[in-house]
Amino acid sequence: MEIGFALLKNRKVIKVEKGVNLDVRDIARILKKTNYDWALFHTRLASVRNKM
Repeated sequence: MEIGFALLKNRKVIKVEKGVNLDVRDIARILKKTNYDWALFHTRLASVRNKM
């Protein structure tokens, strides 16, 4: 599963991370210790496509 998040403060992006190796618990720790106005969080099943 791919997970990602972005944090915004004063209309500017202050942090973005995404990838299949992120853990929701790690993201929660970052959210708790960071001062931000808005947070965007997403998940999706990572798919593998065959090259033709």
